[in-house]
Amino acid sequence: MAAKIFTFLLAGIIWFSTASVVYFFYHESTLQPTSRREIYFRLEGESRTENDKENPRTRVDSEIDGELLGQLGRDVLRFGPGENGQPVLLYGEVKERADDTMRIHNFNMVVSEMVSVQRTLKDTRHKKCKDVAYHLSALPSVTVIIAFYNEVWSALLRTIYSVLNRSPPSLLKEIILVDDFSDNDIVEQLKSTPRRVRSKVKLVQTTKREGVAKARLEGAREALGEVLVFLDSHCEVNTHWLEPLLDAINRDRSTVVAPVIDVIDHETLEYTKSGISRSVFKWDLSIKQSPLSRADLAERESPVEPLRTPVLGRGIFGVDRNHFERIGALDPQMEGWGGESLELSLRVWMCGGNIKIIPCSRVGHIDRVEPPYDFPGGVEASYLHNLGRVAEVWMDTYKRDFYASLPEAQNKYYGDISDRQALRQKLACHPFQWYLEKVYPSLLGTAQDQLVAWGRCHNKQANLCVDTLKAGESKPIGVSKCGKGLPSQAFMVTLDGEIRWEDLCLDLADYRAGHKLTLEGCHGMGGSQEWKHDKPGQIVHRESGMCLDVAGLQTKVLVINVCGDRPTEAWEFAHYKKHKKS
Repeated sequence: MAAKIFTFLLAGIIWFSTASVVYFFYHESTLQPTSRREIYFRLEGESRTENDKENPRTRVDSEIDGELLGQLGRDVLRFGPGENGQPVLLYGEVKERADDTMRIHNFNMVVSEMVSVQRTLKDTRHKKCKDVAYHLSALPSVTVIIAFYNEVWSALLRTIYSVLNRSPPSLLKEIILVDDFSDNDIVEQLKSTPRRVRSKVKLVQTTKREGVAKARLEGAREALGEVLVFLDSHCEVNTHWLEPLLDAINRDRSTVVAPVIDVIDHETLEYTKSGISRSVFKWDLSIKQSPLSRADLAERESPVEPLRTPVLGRGIFGVDRNHFERIGALDPQMEGWGGESLELSLRVWMCGGNIKIIPCSRVGHIDRVEPPYDFPGGVEASYLHNLGRVAEVWMDTYKRDFYASLPEAQNKYYGDISDRQALRQKLACHPFQWYLEKVYPSLLGTAQDQLVAWGRCHNKQANLCVDTLKAGESKPIGVSKCGKGLPSQAFMVTLDGEIRWEDLCLDLADYRAGHKLTLEGCHGMGGSQEWKHDKPGQIVHRESGMCLDVAGLQTKVLVINVCGDRPTEAWEFAHYKKHKKS
């Protein structure tokens, strides 16, 4: 009996496999990655004519002709390298060749050439975004501005196609490419693109290297759209990325908007969904992403509502053109790369506007470790020049905190700032103190005049330093081998008794001996986050009266214990400053 059942099952499996193979070959035209023009015609409701077959359109890569794939609503199912945002993994000689290109461009050019310039992406929006309806006729028109220098053609073209394919044609006025004096011939490459693409694209070329700010200004001067959206040249916009940005601007023309930035891996081009975070900066004016705390998440009424952010993160943003011009556009004396987004952000907030992240707008961005190009005078010199302009024009007396955090910026030439100072006066902008109090209060608590101690927190007995261990919010922190300049060991004690690491505070949720400590969002109410320490020695939790301790030299866990004379309770910060509370 068992043998008969086995025979019956085996026959069924063979029959099913045979039928599947026949079905696949019979319907292979609907699955082949090379038949993408066919997909376009089906989406447009057209049939392919004999004339089309005899006169194929110019191809823009080995697989795709010039027609757009109609990806506005959602991407169609396709197969091929990188489709649906999947990673492309290389091996052997191909990987070695790719590694060579990594050193040139700081991302994988070989993989970029393999991936279709019109590849599909997974929809990374929150499901509630799909329930939001927009009246396109009520939204303003847009010009997308993409400035670049020596960009890999496949990456630039993928950026262009993603905008064309996923933007409502009635809203997309134009795409302006600003070539910042590249070495390669972009004109000839653009000529090879289909007419349908060229009809939406303008090319502006500078006559010398200008840098990001000046190049973007060149594009803005040529723009016809009511709204300007600035993108980098190695992006891929996602499904319905544009409508939420325009809707937010339409509601308040003084609002500058930014999408949520998804990550495109620089080696594999894998497209990965990012969590929603704010862009913030430290006193050295470096910008970083700050994930929403549990308190932030609890306060949000909806996961799709716009989120206020102190600064623009990666320079990808949208702004009403008239408002942009009224508040002074971008600083035309910024050089090279860096600082231009921070300068605009401070000006927007301090001069009557606001900045919001729009959760239903998603844009993927290839994050490179550092720019793959140089700039006349050097990238670092132009970066310090730009930051100096930001500090001198906008930070008032708090510029001392910038120079204390970035000493190499002191005594650097930052150019003539009289025009920007006059602009600030003309716009009747708020002081930087107002910005700290109303927009970014967590930074105010870490100003130099608010600190008791800062730097590495060293335990001499264990010869270890307090370390976040990259644990993140609400995870136990501990100790590790001390390192010079490690961000994960840069703690500070404030006048209010908080022990802070960036925007998080050392928190004790359970007052029982042996309990571990975590980093939580700073709530400013003392209690679980208030400590006593103003000189080398014990770090005492004020409310419980217990001491910070190392649980064991092997476990390297940070705990709270009843205070005693144990050497593992003795801590010393790298720097101390005496303060007196008024």
